[in-house]
Amino acid sequence: MKNKYILLVVAATLASSGLTAVSPVAAAVKPAQETTQDNSNYITTYPNKLRGTWYYYDGKKLCKEVIGKKTITDYRSGKKFSHLILHAYVAHDPATMDKTELARTKNWVTAEKRKLQGLSWVGIHGWSDAAGAGNFINVSQLKGHKVLTSAYGAGVWADYHAYKTPKLAKKLQKKHYHQFSYLQ
Repeated sequence: MKNKYILLVVAATLASSGLTAVSPVAAAVKPAQETTQDNSNYITTYPNKLRGTWYYYDGKKLCKEVIGKKTITDYRSGKKFSHLILHAYVAHDPATMDKTELARTKNWVTAEKRKLQGLSWVGIHGWSDAAGAGNFINVSQLKGHKVLTSAYGAGVWADYHAYKTPKLAKKLQKKHYHQFSYLQ
């Protein structure tokens, strides 16, 4: 998770200066294919099946993710780590946003329903993201449990799986499921 954050910061910094970075891994991976190219899949609220409180582990730390109608809040070590606010998609150019607009929209995201690698996802992009595949979330019924999967990048690599209870998150924290791709 820490490496993912560092990569996102580096990519955002390069993108804001008009540059791009392609890692050898990313260059070798076939990008995820979208099912549509229009804006009709954008959503204004998160689907009910995603909503609620989810628990996962980042290393040895229990984390909590709360998904509401229009928000996703992530807690690490009991403290708020991030808070994302869903906004309806409106065509805009992040490259032309000034510092005031960037500051005002720093927690804004857009989301869309996507079908990737045979699974249904909600794709999430930061309002000021100029490039990148974004993050994805999905809820599946796996081994008798509801599982929220968070993934990222062109390969839709599973980052973590979250569960409805801390006890289940601890028990299954290292579980990999065959229907997801993993980078590591």
